[in-house]
Amino acid sequence: MANALDQSETKAAASQPAWTAALACLLLSLVFILHLLVLPFGRDQAIFAVVADTMLVGGAPYKDAWDFKPPGIFFVYAFAQLFFGPAETGLRIIEAATLCLGLWVAYRISAEAVDRRAVFFIAPVFLFGITQYGFWHVGQPEVFGAALILLAIYLSSIPRALWAVAGLYVCAALLKPPLGGGILISYAFALYAVAKANGGWRGAVSVTLQFALGAAAILGALFLYLAAAGAFDDFYWTLFVFTPNYTGVGNVSYQLASLAGLFLHGLKKLVANWPVLSVGVLLFTGLGLRGRRAAKWSLHLILVAGMTLLGVALQAKFFPYHYAATVGLCAVLAGWGYWALYVRISHWPLGGLLALCVMVVPMFLSRPSLRYWQNGAALASVAFALPQEKAAVTDKLYSTGNMDRRSNLDAVAWARKHVPEDETIYIWGFEPVIYLQSGRRPASRFIYNVAQRAEWSAGMARAELMRSLEANDPFAIFVQSQDIMPAVTGSGLDSRQTLDREFPELRALLGSGYTHTADAGRFRIYQRKP
Repeated sequence: MANALDQSETKAAASQPAWTAALACLLLSLVFILHLLVLPFGRDQAIFAVVADTMLVGGAPYKDAWDFKPPGIFFVYAFAQLFFGPAETGLRIIEAATLCLGLWVAYRISAEAVDRRAVFFIAPVFLFGITQYGFWHVGQPEVFGAALILLAIYLSSIPRALWAVAGLYVCAALLKPPLGGGILISYAFALYAVAKANGGWRGAVSVTLQFALGAAAILGALFLYLAAAGAFDDFYWTLFVFTPNYTGVGNVSYQLASLAGLFLHGLKKLVANWPVLSVGVLLFTGLGLRGRRAAKWSLHLILVAGMTLLGVALQAKFFPYHYAATVGLCAVLAGWGYWALYVRISHWPLGGLLALCVMVVPMFLSRPSLRYWQNGAALASVAFALPQEKAAVTDKLYSTGNMDRRSNLDAVAWARKHVPEDETIYIWGFEPVIYLQSGRRPASRFIYNVAQRAEWSAGMARAELMRSLEANDPFAIFVQSQDIMPAVTGSGLDSRQTLDREFPELRALLGSGYTHTADAGRFRIYQRKP
């Protein structure tokens, strides 16, 4: 703490009942963790879980279950399902543990830069910032990447651990490529530390070799796995052919002058949508930035956070979950700011309470954060209600414009009731959660139909899909409607409209080999003829 605030202020804070503020922060953090643990999967999380399930039965990502995300997130979900099964709670336990790892790293950094007690203020800001957008935006690659990046920053101060720093950044990049950009910052800090310790650049070769070996070990292991599974070609096509075309869909760069404009646009959204970070960082800048060690750690955090924000700008989509790693890094600085305020005013009458209020009030100032509390109150209000009342509330909370939770559950119920366990099904739509929750295997590696609806891949993907359906002869085919996603598919048509207007081969198969048997919300269900 002497690195950040005056010694007299440190002693004053120590003489105050700081444990009351710590207890309040811990209770608030517990609320956020408990809320996280009960959240269901959104669409992306269901995709990751289905791919992970395929991996655990001997399949491989891209080759046997297709998605266009990098492979790192599939290994996270496979790890969770290996230990906890396919239920959503297992992943949430791993996610909560990962966030706690991030907080442990924040504690270690705070002990060197500011004061270890600052972690009590970091914790609620960190957890709330990452989870405030709810079920759709947690369980994402950026959430896990936040903890990996924080750990890499901390280890970069340990000369013998630089290989691990590079490995962690590569793992983060395998979750989402922009998350690996901070390796350049940490490499520069490591070089500077070696130069300062040795009075020159004699250790630069050692630093570079450690970074190279750490990165090569992770990439080498991945490529060996993909080659052994026979999935390397599918991996290459997905990540280097399909994904670059997807990245350009819905790109807002035409509205902004340059990359700098995209970066500033992303920064504005960060400041506006996470006021609890904005206020905390301002407090830290005004009250806490003193001492060489505090300056070193804060500069490292700021520069790496800038790299992650640059990654958001490069994607040019600005989905809230894209910010999770940036939010996690900024939360450390913000927590230091709230701690600095607490130290300054804790000796006032009710000063500690005032400092806590300054931290909590911004958690209600943006529309997403206010919605978080409203959703939490709605869940609490039906915790002991009748099942039908609870279902009505959760169906509303966990649906979006193009995803209807009740339709998905009805489709799952139909599959469980009518489809034999050894039969396959196929979802012509964007809801692989039906495979996951029904326990029925997909009839194609294309567990959703974006590849068949995107103009740059439709021809090849549709032809392969038809071969898969003819070979696997699914017991039922579910045709979804109202899943319009121009920012993903580049089209204004939903799955049913695409089938009717653009996919005569699948339409002919349904007409000749299947019977329209039932409807489940937004799904039209076709059952194979006897």
